Amino acid sequence: MPIHNENSWTPPLPTRATRLPPLRSRGSCRGALTDTRRNRTLVYESRLKRNVALMLIARRDVVDIHDQPPAVLYVDVEGKPRQHTFDFLAVLADGRKIAIAVKPAEKVEHSRFDEKLALIAAQTPKSFADAAALWTDAHMSRSAVANAELLHSASRDIGLDDQADEAVRDIVRNSTGRWKIADIVSRSGLAGRAFRAVIRLIFLGELTLADEERDQRVDYESIVVATPLCEGAR
Repeated sequence: MPIHNENSWTPPLPTRATRLPPLRSRGSCRGALTDTRRNRTLVYESRLKRNVALMLIARRDVVDIHDQPPAVLYVDVEGKPRQHTFDFLAVLADGRKIAIAVKPAEKVEHSRFDEKLALIAAQTPKSFADAAALWTDAHMSRSAVANAELLHSASRDIGLDDQADEAVRDIVRNSTGRWKIADIVSRSGLAGRAFRAVIRLIFLGELTLADEERDQRVDYESIVVATPLCEGAR
């Protein structure tokens, strides 16, 4: 079993949020999680926003995530000055910055928030973000959220079971074929440790889900392939 070395643990960096959600709020889910790619705390004020944070962390093309970034100023349809705080500001590997607003789909339709967001986006300076995006629960399948949760969970174990990680690497190294996760686990002889290692290597970009698996919940029957070196290094 992996040995936890407390001396190697680095506390996460604090959140950069410009506003913090109330500690208590009836009927909502508020808290914080660690962006394990950058070892930084992210705060959220609803389960939906937590799910979005997890999905952003899971993406290898996202190089930075700023929760509750500074508010942007805009003028509403009545000519009144307003300000809006996006839920996240994601920086992509190609340098683009995407300001993300998160709302339940039913609230978007009821409040016509998409129209408001379009107005805000048109007045948001390029120095802040290149584009604005609206994420709702309709944009995220249960499988996608579950996979992001699984990747995040496994990523917290990086460096704690190198034996299992190396065993999986040895099995798939120099392979151009497709592997069922169950076959990797069986060949390794490490049972659940090997499954967690496969998930960690997916998070790190060394393994990739087969195209037909992208919208499916990851389990022992899922198919993975070794990521080409140039792609895994991104």
